[in-house]
Amino acid sequence: MKVPLAWRILAYDKRRTALALIGIFMAILLVFVELGFFYAVPRAGLLLYDDMRFDLLLSSDQMTRLE
Repeated sequence: MKVPLAWRILAYDKRRTALALIGIFMAILLVFVELGFFYAVPRAGLLLYDDMRFDLLLSSDQMTRLE
């Protein structure tokens, strides 16, 4: 039975294969970190308004930040 070429390339240099796998897992980890920021940042921005007691908030459309 012949061993496929791709398997021989992977098995030949184990250090290179390990580094490639680590790179793939790091990319996947960064995707999940980015998704965490994507969902956490808007939620954290609303925490300030959740602590305030008001029924109606009026603000100018010229306002750029809350101090």
